[in-house]
Amino acid sequence: MANEVATSGAGTGLNDNEKMLSAVGYVFLCCFAPLFLVPMFGAKDSPFAKFHAKQAAALYIVAVGSQILMYVVTTVLGIIGSMINFYAISYCGSLIAFLVFGGCFVLMIIGAINAMQAQEKELPLLGPLAAKLPF
Repeated sequence: MANEVATSGAGTGLNDNEKMLSAVGYVFLCCFAPLFLVPMFGAKDSPFAKFHAKQAAALYIVAVGSQILMYVVTTVLGIIGSMINFYAISYCGSLIAFLVFGGCFVLMIIGAINAMQAQEKELPLLGPLAAKLPF
């Protein structure tokens, strides 16, 4: 399940650059840019950076895909709500989108903290998806 390298930077063979590049890969929610490419190309010889690049890529794919899906669902619910004069239904779609985005934000924080602490822990729910990525 979760592979743990070590809880401290001492004795892990990782330098601060690898940890920082790995953590930056998770912080895409600020700009929706594929920042998982930073650890993949910035420290391409590091298995630690590659692990976190895969985790961040899986999170990126899920976050962007779910936000697109939530936009469509919210739009459809808004149209349905205006057709039946029940506008509160569109707010339900917005609430769901907010919760999905919040969940992605929490996973982003967990991944960045794990990278900064030199831990190779899989993200909850996304670990198996990340392991299947082909890079």
